[in-house]
Amino acid sequence: MRKVISMGVKPDMCIYANPVKQEDHIVTAKVLGIKKMTFDSIEELEKIKKHFPKAECILRIAVVTTTAVYNLSEKFGAFMEDVPKMLEAGKKLGLRIKGVAFHTGSGGVTFKAYRESLVNARTIFDMA
Repeated sequence: MRKVISMGVKPDMCIYANPVKQEDHIVTAKVLGIKKMTFDSIEELEKIKKHFPKAECILRIAVVTTTAVYNLSEKFGAFMEDVPKMLEAGKKLGLRIKGVAFHTGSGGVTFKAYRESLVNARTIFDMA
């Protein structure tokens, strides 16, 4: 994060998207003014609340339908059935959930993966 900021990138153009954030890295993001960060679990929300309660949280969702060679949703991303409880947890913690992110994976990705993910994102905005 420090390197990117030292290169002249504005903090509001950055998203701290490490799926499992170290607490001191959340503090570093706060010090540098990098407000946007992803989460895919309630535990990540709790860490964010503890160390950077004014962060702008972006829910990373899993991409279920993908033909990607490297399917990142095997490890990262919230499944749609877990989204309501995550939104509720964010609300109870007083955090600002600002958006939705997804990664369709790398290599061999089809339109269907993008379409499904965009429909899921719209569904989440409607829920929120």
